[in-house]
This record gives sequence, structure tokens and C-alpha cells, in this order.
Amino acid sequence: ASDVWFDPSLHRVTELWDVWDRKSPPPSGEVRRLAGRGFYRDLDLDLNGSVPRVRLENPDAAIDLGARVQVGTTVCRQTVGELPLLAEQLPAGIGLWSLFFLVPTGRADRADLLDAGEHERVLTWLASVTLPFRVRTIAAPAFVRILTQAGADPLPSVTDGNGMCFVSHVGDVCPSGFLQEPVGNVRAAPLSHWYRHAPLFVALRDKSRLEGRCGRCEYRDVCGGSRARAWAMTGNPLAEDPTCAHQPAAP
Repeated sequence: ASDVWFDPSLHRVTELWDVWDRKSPPPSGEVRRLAGRGFYRDLDLDLNGSVPRVRLENPDAAIDLGARVQVGTTVCRQTVGELPLLAEQLPAGIGLWSLFFLVPTGRADRADLLDAGEHERVLTWLASVTLPFRVRTIAAPAFVRILTQAGADPLPSVTDGNGMCFVSHVGDVCPSGFLQEPVGNVRAAPLSHWYRHAPLFVALRDKSRLEGRCGRCEYRDVCGGSRARAWAMTGNPLAEDPTCAHQPAAP
């Protein structure tokens, strides 16, 4: 199953593919039928978001409109076995396939989390497969390490509090949507202040403060492990990533 959301203000589509929709309820909120907008014959408007989003019935329709299509897939126990098939079924005209590696926080169940070996196999497969669109991983900075090991020269990972941040609906500033540890509020000081000076953000950007295997790892400057997963599973955002299989060269 898939949901395709078109943001008219951005001319960009985000599409959410759930290959395990038996556990996923339909999008919540007040949804009203739209017609005659010229995008597609069957449209829905999501009225819960800050920007109304037009729902399209399939990705090809969005591509035909000239919109940039991004497909998002959650990587977890229910989906991991179907990723190769999904990759084959995705339209070649999409611009980006974003794979969200499960972080056991919020509504996510730890039982659905892949173990370290499974993470390594999925990321190794992604690094080896040739696809007609770009691939991006979320909460899986080890992908950069695997690409580097394969001889590529990727950019360093953008991770929680290091190149990204999250602002909640009430203005609380957190390192990411998966690491929701508030450091302040944008109504008290500008976002730039919290990003640059909050002790947690400063610590997350200092790779020398990482602990365990992540702290000893020769790839810590380009990877650093998932800080959100470390926080969700240990309570310590600087702990080693429990779902990384790599054993550092340094003892």
C-alpha cells in the first residue's frame, strides 16, 4: 500500500510505502474529498497539517505532473524481507528513496527493531545494488561507513543534533524527531542559539565524547552511530549504537 502526498507550495511529493499495512491504520485527521484541482481525478486534503497536502492515488500520477517524488519506507522486522521486491517495484522516475531505520521510541515497538547483523546486511545490500534513483538512509549513519569501506567517498552522516534538529509543535528544540530530549524553546531564544550552544547539541557534535565502540571506531568522524537509537535503548545519547555490528580496529 502507499500514500502519496503532494504539497502544492513546494511542488514536491512525499510518498509513504507500507508493505505491512495490516498494522498501519490509515492517516488520522479530518480528510475531505477534493475534485477539479487539475492534479488527479481522486484527491484528498489532509487538514491536520500546517500546509494542506493533496493525496494522489499513485506515484506515476505525481511524476506525470512534473512533481519531485520522494518515497519513504520504514525498515523494520515486518518490511526487511520485502525491500528488494519493493526496490524493483518503485517507479524509476522517483527522485529519492528514503529508508527510515526503526528507532524504538514513541509508537515504535522494540520487537520490530532489526538486530546489528540485520542492519549490516540491509546496508551492505543498499551499497551494492544499482538503482535508478538516489537512496538516503535515516537513523542509519553506518551506511556511510559501509560505503567508505567499499571504496566510495561519501559525505559524513547528518545525525541527531549534528546537521539537523527538531522543533515540536509547542516550540521545544530537540536533536531530532527520534531523539526528543528538549534543550530549550524557540519562544525563549532563537533556534540558532539552542543548536549552537545547548550542551546536548555541543556534546553530540563532539565525536571525541562518544562512548563504547563508537568512541573507539575509526569511522566515528563520518558515522558516529545513531545517537537516537543509543538514547532510546540505553538512555544515554553518547553511548555506542547497539545496532551496529562493526568492531573497531582499536581495542
